[in-house]
Parts: sequence; structure tokens; C-alpha cells
Amino acid sequence: MNFKNIPGHTSQIKEWTSLVNADRIPHAWLLLGPNGSATLPMAIALANYIQCEKKEGDSCGVCRSCIKSSKWIHPDIHFTYPVVKKDNLKREDTISKHFSNQWRSFLTERPFDGIKSWINYISSTTTFANINTAECNDISHKLGMQSFEGKYKIQIIWMAEYLAKDSNRLLKLIEEPTDNTIIILIAENQNKLLPTIISRCQTFRVPKFSDQEIGSYLDTLSLDASINKEEIKHLAFGDIEKARKLSENTQTKYADMLLDWMRISWKSHPQGIFDFVNKLAQNSKEEIKMFFEYGLHFLREYLVYLYTKDTFKMRLSDREKNTALQMVKTINVEKAQALSLLFEESLGLIDRNINVKILFSENSFQLERIMKSK
Repeated sequence: MNFKNIPGHTSQIKEWTSLVNADRIPHAWLLLGPNGSATLPMAIALANYIQCEKKEGDSCGVCRSCIKSSKWIHPDIHFTYPVVKKDNLKREDTISKHFSNQWRSFLTERPFDGIKSWINYISSTTTFANINTAECNDISHKLGMQSFEGKYKIQIIWMAEYLAKDSNRLLKLIEEPTDNTIIILIAENQNKLLPTIISRCQTFRVPKFSDQEIGSYLDTLSLDASINKEEIKHLAFGDIEKARKLSENTQTKYADMLLDWMRISWKSHPQGIFDFVNKLAQNSKEEIKMFFEYGLHFLREYLVYLYTKDTFKMRLSDREKNTALQMVKTINVEKAQALSLLFEESLGLIDRNINVKILFSENSFQLERIMKSK
């Protein structure tokens, strides 16, 4: 993973490479960014750049260090990440190195994915994950040793929130690191980190991707011609993991589904609703959640237009904008807000494993009631 593999973030990359080139590298970094942002890829690209033997604006990709980094086997770049119990090991003895093969595969296949994707990747049944005491002791041991090849030993701790109280064990190491040691903590929620940890790090905020950057990422994928990239960009809303998942769903057309559902609900034809609900229920749980998230996105942008009367401020395609303009006579601000609340409640019910057919049937009548209300 090099900086060139990450869409955008040019000013931040320039800042970081300048720090490295001037030999002013902070010994403790804290990268803060939401799920689906570039925090982990940026941390990896930074570590690779620091270790590169022929760096010039980016890692060279051909030196001995870069070749090992590209395979995730550089002996002086260490990774820590939340894990679950594995095989016959006790949970308190299970640490990151026991999942190193899966971690390398995960980084190769899904470098921008978040913690839920990682936990699902390594476990089909267990959802509880953390970074435990044994892991902290292993970090201290590794960083207490001499570097093998590079000048620096680099420790990347992904999802540092999962350290919880065990982060106290790393305080001294972060405050007084061993020679030529760099620690990079990555987190989504600063409030879940100990203030004493935050105060010992130099904090960098990694923003969400822009629509243009999401588009650049989608251009690198081999997508089916039927995929609506504009719809994906808008629905992803800066989350590149969500953009990947949406791009893999070649069948679902959320805009068409939403419009069809509203039309059928308006007509209140029982057989039409029954047929539509059966068809919709054939989608996976993840796809149904995406559908409701699309509905919320569409209604947010629709409300933007109702308040501003400016179509240029709507993050919708031209076709979606035309649909929105046709709705103005029927759906006002209050109705759009009521529909948004209905979709939000539906998302929560799906996570609680409600029967999808019952949910959509009930919602169809709720849609009619809201749209036809005075």
C-alpha cells in the first residue's frame, strides 16, 4: 500500500512526507477518521514510506523494504488489531499474531474496510473482539528489541478503542518509547480513548472521501456496465467500504425500487403490494438495509431542495432530481420528515431480525397513509 493507491488526501500526504523527509517524525501518532475512511491505508502507506530505501514523494515500490511491505511481512512493521478467541486457545492468550495470515489476506482484499467487516472475516459466530493484556505485553516485547532491517520499528494499532483499560499498559511506552520507535494508533471515536493516551500523541484527522475520490476509486474496479456509479457515490457519502459493497451488488437499483414502492403504496392495490413485497424480500439483509439507507439519502436531498429550491445543492443524479421535482405537489416537508422517520425505524427493526415481509407490508400501508395525509 503506497500513497498513490489512496484516492485524494494530497495535502495530508504532502504534510506527512515532509515530516519524514525532514526527519521530524512524531514518535506517537493518533489517526482519527470514520469507518470507511483512509485511516488504516494511510497509516500503512506512511509506515512503508518511512521504511523505504529510495523514497521520493512516495515509496519506490522496488527496494527490499518495499517488496516486503507489499507482502505485509516487513519485520519492522508490526500490526495490532482486535481479535476473537481462536481454536483451542484461551481468549486471554489469543493475540494478533494468531490471525496474521487472515490479516494479510484482509488487507489485500479489503484495505478500506472497517472493524465489522474484519470480525466477520475471521469469525462467523463470535462478535466480541478486543485488544487484551497479552497483546499489550507482546507489543512491549517487540518494541523493546532491536530493529531487524530498517532504522525504525513501527507499531500500528488499528481500532485503538478496543484497548479499553489495557491501554494504560502502553502509557509509558508511548511517553518514553525505545530508540527509533514509532507508534501509530488508529481510532474512530476519540471519546473512547483515555485522555492520557491522546495527550501523548500527535493527532491527525483523516476526513471522509469526497464524491470525486469515491468516483476515482470506483474507476479502478472492474464493474458491470449496469452499475450506477453516480448513485453509489451519493449513497456511500464518503465511506469507501460502503462504496465497495454497493458496487458488488449488480442487481439492485435502489432509485427504481423506491419509486416503484411509493407508486404501488399510493395505489394501495393489495395484489400489487403483495407481489412487490415478495420480490423485495428476496434480497439479502445487507441489501435491504442499503435500500432503506438509500431512501434516507434521497429524502435528505429532497428536503434540501424543499428548503432551498436549488437543484444544484442536491446530491442526486439528473434522473433522481426529476423524480424529486415530480414529488413536490404530493410530498411536503412534514411528509418527507415522516417518511424519513419510518425508514430510520425500519433500519433498526432489520437489525433486530424482524420478518422482512411483515415489515414491508406494514410499511406499504404507512407510506400510503403519510403520502395521502392532509
